[in-house]
Amino acid sequence: MERELPSGRAENRLEVVSAIAPEEVVIRASEGPTPFTYRYRLSDAGGGTDLSLAAEVELELEGVPRLLEPLAGRAVRRGVEENFSTLKSLLERLPA
Repeated sequence: MERELPSGRAENRLEVVSAIAPEEVVIRASEGPTPFTYRYRLSDAGGGTDLSLAAEVELELEGVPRLLEPLAGRAVRRGVEENFSTLKSLLERLPA
């Protein structure tokens, strides 16, 4: 996965940790600048599908002083929310 970070272009290599079709998929960054695990859960929503995301991030970022970790955490959260919003938008465009 390639994306833009405040520090420039970044690439993470992702791996599927587990998948329980059609209810859950867990993806982990195995390489790259942002170590995260995403757990996507899908559930019936009365004719639709609810998609929820639980994200875990290890914020022991190399070269980031401890005082800046909360800022880095907010930046990661903002990126996760933007990614989730993009995914939601793409899924909503799919034909029914």
